[in-house]
Amino acid sequence: MADGGHQHHRSRRSRVVGVLKLVLPMTALILLGMVVLWENAEEPGIGLVFSDADLEDLKTGMRLTGPQLSGASLNGELYDFRAETVVPSDQGFSALEIDSLSGEIRFLDARTVSLRSDSAHLDLEKRLITLTSGIEIDTSDGYHAEASKVEVDTRAAELVASGPVLATGPLGRITADRLLISPALADGGGTARNDALIRFEGGVTLRYTPGTENR
Repeated sequence: MADGGHQHHRSRRSRVVGVLKLVLPMTALILLGMVVLWENAEEPGIGLVFSDADLEDLKTGMRLTGPQLSGASLNGELYDFRAETVVPSDQGFSALEIDSLSGEIRFLDARTVSLRSDSAHLDLEKRLITLTSGIEIDTSDGYHAEASKVEVDTRAAELVASGPVLATGPLGRITADRLLISPALADGGGTARNDALIRFEGGVTLRYTPGTENR
């Protein structure tokens, strides 16, 4: 009787596995395998968190609805993004196309950078998120900026916005070719630091507004 039960269990499990093989496209299995590898990797980086609804989308059309992209940089800065939809952009699953991306990077000194973009591109191998349209940047230091393109290196927690970059902040209105935000890992003497650096580069102009820093 026990042997019959075990055989029934094995037969049922085989049927379930067979159904999964038929329902899940091979591409979906590949993508799910990549997620498992990321979660077990020694090097921190992007992890994709799928809901049950995401998995259903994978089964039918490979379009993910409302996925979360979160993780940590090599130095421990945290990032957490959400998207409206995510679609693989090639058969090798080396990249994803993202609609309506929003989220933030949290640096070790408690400063945050919030990002929003109508569209973005994720390079899975480089762990690079590229925001491409409708971009807005807000920092906990009081800066609000718009740019034509933003690249976020999730390994290093570095952000490069290219322009023109138009920003308003504690000193007034700033225009520049680039905006760079990155963690300051060490000072000149090699002592570890946790603060984040914000700097504007290339053709920088500042229109000072008296009293702006008090707003």
